[in-house]
Amino acid sequence: MAKKKTPTKKKATKKVPSGVAAKKRPRAWTLVTFADLEVWREASGLPKKRAAEHLGVTNSTYHNWARGIAIPNTNTQKKVRETIDKGDPAKVNHNGNGHASNEAGVRATAEIVTAYLGVNGKTVNCEELPRLVRAVRQATGG
Repeated sequence: MAKKKTPTKKKATKKVPSGVAAKKRPRAWTLVTFADLEVWREASGLPKKRAAEHLGVTNSTYHNWARGIAIPNTNTQKKVRETIDKGDPAKVNHNGNGHASNEAGVRATAEIVTAYLGVNGKTVNCEELPRLVRAVRQATGG
C-alpha cells in the first residue's frame, strides 16, 4: 500500500501592508569612511590583503567593504578609526601579541638607513624616507 503524503506546513510570514517598506536598521560608515581607509592604506604602502590582516578582518570582508556589499559594525569602525589615527603601520612593528615591540628594531633600522646614506653619499627627502625605511625593514624581515 502506498504511503499517503502529508501536506507540508508553510512558514508563517509577517505581512507588511502594500506600499510600506519593511523597516531595516540603517547601517552606514558613521565613524570613518571607506575612502579614509583607502587613503591610509595607500599612504602606508600596504596591499589590501595586509591592510585586512592589520585590521583583523578577512580579505573577502575588506573587498566587500570596497564594493559596498558590506559595512562594518560600529565596533569595527572604531577599530578602523583608531588604526587610521595611529598612522603608518610601518612605523609600529608589532609582535605576535599585537603589542608594539621595543625600540631596538626601530633603532637598528635607523642605523642601517644612516649607514646606507653615508656610504653612498646620498641624501633623502621626507617623501623618500618612509619608502626607504620600509624597503630596509622588509629586507631584514622586520
